[in-house]
Amino acid sequence: MQADVVRVRVEHDSEQAATYPVKLSDATTAGSVVGELFLAMHFEARKKDIVNAGRPSSEQSRAHPDDTLATFLQHHWLYEVGGYIGWRRLEHGTNVAAVCRENPLADWTVRCHHPQGPAGVRHREPSSDP
Repeated sequence: MQADVVRVRVEHDSEQAATYPVKLSDATTAGSVVGELFLAMHFEARKKDIVNAGRPSSEQSRAHPDDTLATFLQHHWLYEVGGYIGWRRLEHGTNVAAVCRENPLADWTVRCHHPQGPAGVRHREPSSDP
């Protein structure tokens, strides 16, 4: 398979939803996609800290419970959404390129699964309704 690029939307409780490009190969797993997005999000947060340094009104990034990759992987999962299915949470070892070949019309989303979501509200699985 030649390298393809898919767009992955990140829905995270402490961030506004953002979309990142992810390059796929035959070795790309759902866990490696989630890990790549973790690094991209932390890089962007660090850039904001540098830009806002010294500004009294700036809200620099705060420590988050998911500040390590291992912790992030415990609470975040890649979802295949749409195409030939409603939605499906992929295990971290799932080969994403194979899933793309089976469901080329799918969208991709990383969702947060903390035991307690914002304001103590438990996370709910996404609705299959559009």
